[in-house]
Amino acid sequence: MRDAKAGVEEERKRLAALVSELDQAVLVCNRDGRILLYNAAAQALLGGGQAGDASLLGLGRSVFGIIDRNLVLHAVESMERQQGAHFVTATAAGRLLRVHAAPVRGA
Repeated sequence: MRDAKAGVEEERKRLAALVSELDQAVLVCNRDGRILLYNAAAQALLGGGQAGDASLLGLGRSVFGIIDRNLVLHAVESMERQQGAHFVTATAAGRLLRVHAAPVRGA
């Protein structure tokens, strides 16, 4: 069990390192909308001092505070039928976001 946990932690670190190098904003959430991972580009876009957004981005926080719950749930439903979902939305601070959502499936 300890080896399995260490393996999962190592994979998480690799993913975080890879995502941190991307220029595009990346936000990873679980099915409940809890933020599991985000990169510096997402921090700059969603938490870069914009009123209403800065306190909403953080590990374990809900993506529903940033992106409308109904849009996220619709994207999740779409991803059950196809590989991804696209939509445009605005944050509470009025910043427009073009979102590409893709599922992360287990082996």
